[in-house]
Amino acid sequence: MTSANVWLQVALRLMPPVAMTVSPRNSSALESWLRTWLNARQVPDLASHPLPQLLAEGLFVTLNSDDPPMFGTSLLEEYRRVRDHLGLTDGQLRALARASFEASFAPAALKRRLAEPGAVGGEPPQAPAVR
Repeated sequence: MTSANVWLQVALRLMPPVAMTVSPRNSSALESWLRTWLNARQVPDLASHPLPQLLAEGLFVTLNSDDPPMFGTSLLEEYRRVRDHLGLTDGQLRALARASFEASFAPAALKRRLAEPGAVGGEPPQAPAVR
């Protein structure tokens, strides 16, 4: 179990409001897996997953897929699940993607490029003004 997994377990048991002190925005990201938690019976169903609450608490959370062949999922499927079963908005999905870039070991220049408007984790580009 990684240290991020341990922090997520601690955060879930302490929240709210103490979880905010467990993983502030500038700390390690909390890794979140939907399918894994369901298969491991950590939650009774997908709608019970605490991801929306973790995000509402302002915690630095990433969405992950743990061992795709074993759990029959992919990262794309996990994003679909949080949209369809947890009702996350496009903005929240972008924030999860952005958090994954920020938490990664990617070079700083790549992280900046991925956060630009129109990039995967960036804000959507503004439509040109109609004249």
